[in-house]
Amino acid sequence: MYKPNIALLSGIAWDHINVFPTWDIYVEQFKIFIDSIIKGGSITYNIEDAEVKKVVENSENTIRKFPYQTPDYRVENGITILETDEGSMPIEIFGKHNLNNLAGAKWICQQIGIDENDFYEAISTFQGASKRLEKIAETDNAIAYKDFAHSPSKVLATTNALKNQYPDRKLDCVFGVTYL
Repeated sequence: MYKPNIALLSGIAWDHINVFPTWDIYVEQFKIFIDSIIKGGSITYNIEDAEVKKVVENSENTIRKFPYQTPDYRVENGITILETDEGSMPIEIFGKHNLNNLAGAKWICQQIGIDENDFYEAISTFQGASKRLEKIAETDNAIAYKDFAHSPSKVLATTNALKNQYPDRKLDCVFGVTYL
């Protein structure tokens, strides 16, 4: 069993139904995980996810609890601009779900001693994880992305991210399913 001293919980969306056949069984795994955090450890958690908030805040484990939420940002001409204490900063990643994850990562980095300015410097050129809203081609009138969204909530997050990043463009999606 894991015994983390620093943990992050960004979201609970029923996944792996072949292993966790009911919602309650699935959520129970997160409760077990939170209870496995060592005494005096910490959980950084997304308060915008109601189930995450409920599971973390109902835990009786004697750990520090650090809530976070999506930071302020705006999109201008297909560029995401993050609002920081030091001012506006264009970044490579986009989509509310990615910016929410960025906020959680910032909290974790600060807990392990990484300076906020160093975090922002590093994140300014981060292009995201491979196969997650990864730009694969661009012309004057089209941009193609690939994304390995593998659950309904992830497909929705990716679709919304693209619609918000490029509100004046037509969005065409191709979904692939592999059967074994």
